[in-house]
Amino acid sequence: MKSLLLFFVVFTSGQFLFASKCPGTSNALLDEDVVAALGSTSSEEASRAVAEVMRRGERMIPHLIRMRGCRSVFFGAGLGNPQSSQLIPAKSVAGLPAIPVEQAALYLIVGIYNQNLSFAESPYLVDLALRPEDRKASTSKALNRRAWKAILAWNRRREDRNLENARANNDAPLKEAMVGFW
Repeated sequence: MKSLLLFFVVFTSGQFLFASKCPGTSNALLDEDVVAALGSTSSEEASRAVAEVMRRGERMIPHLIRMRGCRSVFFGAGLGNPQSSQLIPAKSVAGLPAIPVEQAALYLIVGIYNQNLSFAESPYLVDLALRPEDRKASTSKALNRRAWKAILAWNRRREDRNLENARANNDAPLKEAMVGFW
């Protein structure tokens, strides 16, 4: 007879945990599972994943990089300045596109570097090669490709040194991309 195993994610004391009826199983949610929760269609779960990624910090960067190319909609909150009036819709509204998970991952990587998520108004990308008056909030694949190219090069440098050295040398993740966040 097969036993029924019930697993669910709970948020307790700032940590994701597995609640399990299996004796001897680990309660800690794996890093890759936290990052996978960014793709949840539950706003609460995706938002908790954002907070947990930031709590865990630098070790989450390789897992976030694996989200490259994931164009599923990010349903969470917590990306951008909480005092911003920038709307971040779960679907395209009035020409403003929904944020893809890969772009949320980019934002989190830069947030880990900056040690906060309020470094920009929102997780929309902007093309810094354009004049300020010509810049628009974007989720374009072209800007995402430029951002990922810079992130991957930066990550190789970070792996050779560490994040503290990158910060000390002002080696920001998107520095080479001419892409920034709104």
